[in-house]
Amino acid sequence: MKWWATLAVAIATVATAATVTKFSPEIHRLLELEERLDSLAAEEHRLERDLATAERKHRWLQDEPAYVDAVARDRLDLRRPGETVYRITPAEDSP
Repeated sequence: MKWWATLAVAIATVATAATVTKFSPEIHRLLELEERLDSLAAEEHRLERDLATAERKHRWLQDEPAYVDAVARDRLDLRRPGETVYRITPAEDSP
């Protein structure tokens, strides 16, 4: 190999090493930011689902008297005169 070819390989190696060393923190930061972006996208998706559920329940509360009746009776333990309410609860595990 001629001396100028060896010199070119050496310069390329040094330049590559310098570039990697210089941009290593930025690459690490970029990977962290991409991971954070993925996490925030998943949270956004979950929040959009929760919002859709809340909007659906809000519409039902406004437009469906039977739904309002069912929710009120369940949450407030209300019953109509002469009605018997049966509550089924899971059995507690005993040692």
